[in-house]
Amino acid sequence: AVVSTQSTGGRGWGMIALEEIKEGQFVHEYVGEIIDEQEVARRLQLYQATGVTDYYILTVETSRIIDAKPKANNARFMNHACDPNCETQKWNVCGLTCIGLFAKRKIAVGEELTFDYQFDTRGEEKKACLCGSDNCSGYLGVPAKKTEEKKREKMPSKKKSKKKKSVGRPRRKGQQAASSSTTSTPAQSD
Repeated sequence: AVVSTQSTGGRGWGMIALEEIKEGQFVHEYVGEIIDEQEVARRLQLYQATGVTDYYILTVETSRIIDAKPKANNARFMNHACDPNCETQKWNVCGLTCIGLFAKRKIAVGEELTFDYQFDTRGEEKKACLCGSDNCSGYLGVPAKKTEEKKREKMPSKKKSKKKKSVGRPRRKGQQAASSSTTSTPAQSD
């Protein structure tokens, strides 16, 4: 597919379709330096120590991981989305497993190309998701919300006034209810 790398405003750089892309069509290959898990750990520690927050690591197989930071093509600029228009697929080329990005649906000219990073969070800190999808989870590595769940969140809650129902037999005028009353106070937050 014919694509271009462009600024996407608050989301940094992104990849934009310059032609219509059909559902299932190959968009781009994700390439970079092939490293192992030990090198990933070393690099992530280095990135954290030096304040680097943007990295482009994608696992092909347990022992083969692509780091698209030092060497890559423009596929590394594809942003994450909780409702992406592309997906990664593993394919075999001459016995070597590669990662291809394919359109999940028809993509219009000028539309940003995105895929689900399936981000693996290391440590406690979560990275905010900026995709803006209706089903956005709010954070990378947190599964996207189901569309219906998101709709319920946005809808104002309708409180119904419930009539208190009495339990037990009805009382006669002037008769007090016998009960073992316990009082509770709401928890105070500091």
